[in-house]
Amino acid sequence: PTGEEIVTTTTSESPTGEAIVTTTTTTARPAGVGAPGPVTLVATGLQFDTGRVVRFGQSMAEVIDAVRSILGAPDSATNFRSSEGCEDNTRTVRWGQLELIFLQDPPAEVPVDPDNDSGGAELIPASTGAFVRWHARGHTNPTGLVTRDGLGVSATVGFLASTYSASFWLEPPSSEEGRGVFRISNPASGGVIHGTTSDATPDGRVLTLWSGDPCTRAPV
Repeated sequence: PTGEEIVTTTTSESPTGEAIVTTTTTTARPAGVGAPGPVTLVATGLQFDTGRVVRFGQSMAEVIDAVRSILGAPDSATNFRSSEGCEDNTRTVRWGQLELIFLQDPPAEVPVDPDNDSGGAELIPASTGAFVRWHARGHTNPTGLVTRDGLGVSATVGFLASTYSASFWLEPPSSEEGRGVFRISNPASGGVIHGTTSDATPDGRVLTLWSGDPCTRAPV
């Protein structure tokens, strides 16, 4: 995220073969939007400036308590409810421009008291959930809501391409969608960060970021 310079030196013979021509070109590497703040976005969850990490699949209570200890009380929270494209119930808890998605645990099957029933089992309602996804819609609230590399909302497509190279894929905007969609794979962790862009040019801007799957329970 420092926007350091890239120096390229090319050496070639003149057309007549009488001289060696050396050309040096200096260009600025596109910079990220800033350094990580109290909460850093990672492909497998969130990392805090205390060094603690919470990962997809951890319990809702654990994750909310961890984020609350860093950012304070959330700005808003929904109840568990069904959402578009997801058959299971999810809950959204928001701190500024950071949204965390939790997937409700399935109802638990428990034996029926044999003194009151002939046998079998019954389902009791679910009351807990697991962390399955984060969304970032900005990078200033909380301050420094970016990845370790400085990727955050408003970073350029040029920054994505130069920073992530082979692990970066971008689908240009279509006439229907009106925005590009990208993903960045992390071979080491197996995690993927997704996002949208205003366009596919080097000056195009990141509009949103997310990681995780709201409808799939990830292993801890």
